[in-house]
Amino acid sequence: MEKNRLAKYQSKLLDNVHKQLRAWEDRAGIEIEREEIYPFLHSIKGTAGVINLGRISQIASLLLDKLEKDMRPVWPKQEALDFIFPLALELSSSIHKADSLSIEANEQPMLKRKNAPLILIVDDDISLLIYLKDRLEQEGYLVLVASDVRKGLSLFYDFNPDCLILDILVSDDNGLTIMEEFQAQIKKRFVSTIVMSVDDRKETRIKSFEMGADDFIGKPFDMDEFLVRLKRHLDRRLLIGESLLLDELTKVYNRRFLTMEYERVLAEHRHSSKPLCLAILDIDHFKSVNDTYGHVAGDVVLSGFAEFLKGSSRPEDRVVRYGGEEFLLLLPHTSAEEAKERMEQLLQDFSSQTIQIDHHELSITFSAGIYEIRDGDMHLAKAVQFADSALYKAKKNGRKQVECYLIQELEQYESTKLKVAVIDDSEIMRESISYFLNGLSLEKYELETKLFDGGRSFFQDAWSQTEHSYLVLLDGVMPQMDGLEVLQRIRSLPNSRRYTVLMLTARKRESDIVRALNLGADDYMTKPFSTAELEARIKGLIQRMQ
Repeated sequence: MEKNRLAKYQSKLLDNVHKQLRAWEDRAGIEIEREEIYPFLHSIKGTAGVINLGRISQIASLLLDKLEKDMRPVWPKQEALDFIFPLALELSSSIHKADSLSIEANEQPMLKRKNAPLILIVDDDISLLIYLKDRLEQEGYLVLVASDVRKGLSLFYDFNPDCLILDILVSDDNGLTIMEEFQAQIKKRFVSTIVMSVDDRKETRIKSFEMGADDFIGKPFDMDEFLVRLKRHLDRRLLIGESLLLDELTKVYNRRFLTMEYERVLAEHRHSSKPLCLAILDIDHFKSVNDTYGHVAGDVVLSGFAEFLKGSSRPEDRVVRYGGEEFLLLLPHTSAEEAKERMEQLLQDFSSQTIQIDHHELSITFSAGIYEIRDGDMHLAKAVQFADSALYKAKKNGRKQVECYLIQELEQYESTKLKVAVIDDSEIMRESISYFLNGLSLEKYELETKLFDGGRSFFQDAWSQTEHSYLVLLDGVMPQMDGLEVLQRIRSLPNSRRYTVLMLTARKRESDIVRALNLGADDYMTKPFSTAELEARIKGLIQRMQ
């Protein structure tokens, strides 16, 4: 963030502090309610850290700690002013000199690897859960956490982590242990699994390994050893994964195979001059299948669709699971017109079938985008981009259809719109985050940012109720409608899965954090934070959304 921009926000923060103090001084009454003091200090703590006033943020944090110990509902006015005045004095001084405790100077490198491994931790020990999340994120991993079986299983299905770390003793309300719930999926998806437990008996270890664990670590454990063992499992998974060319769930080829096979098919195309097409197929409304019937049903649909594609393909065709509910077909010796005719026939045949889910029969459709490759040096990423552009148009026009682009008809690749809502009662915080987002570049995403001073204005705005995906940056403590209340209401909305929520809060109590996670927060950051950390978290969340 530019220095003059920082100076502007710093001065505005000082003005706001002085304005609030004057308002309290001029008040007719002789008391100030604790509910007024707490959000005031909370806002300063979070905002100051973001705009390079680390010392001010620390002082506000100390005052909040004192306030936590003094639970009087009202304070004598002069006592409250004397309590806060040193903060205002220090703020005035700090704006005119370099802040030696700048958060930016001490920021940790976050998620430097483009494709960082994704770790899922399931443990009902909230203290350990929070510590492990912070520690592993410092090491550059993407981390998801859950404190109960159901939330953990949902995250497991949604994001397909590279490694699962769990406490074997965590159970749901019916006493079902988490290893019993995860056992089949661990084997099917080849996920590295580390079990932790305070129960370090031989019988517990044996049971863990019998149910699919790759490692067992007794609590308490040494963090340095834990990190080494985690890295070893991830490296092993990567090594084995690179030698495997089939998708674990659907048994069609995976993206590693695609990279190699594409070069071979393209070389053949160069020499033979025969047409070559690439098609991307996307199952329509797949998320609603997961939401309505569960993730096991979603797996049945994916496997059934893959089996249909394999059975309907020629020997020279290649069927690849490209990601999620997307499948890619390499079609040698096929023109765009021929490919479109084939895809439309596949669509007709597949949509006429039904898939049995429990006692329900589902009719599933798909959308498809086709690109004919005429350049013998066309990179795979570019070919996929053009086919994806055609797919985007098919979905935009109502789904259940096939779009095809010839080289002379190519349109500019249309990026996916991602709406970003910043909900914070601090004007400085909203503006500084907005400025940061305006300079953020994200591949395949066009950000549309809107600022809200609270939850009510967010819910009343029709902008927040469209079919687009949303990333919500939500302050934890706000007047009128608290951040947790906003989160709870978001999760009660129809299709609430469209909303990915990052909580930005100065609350550090375990009870507040676990409540936010249980209410459906996808991630949280404690204020103050650096812009580098915010960028890493946002990119990590968007990577999960893809």
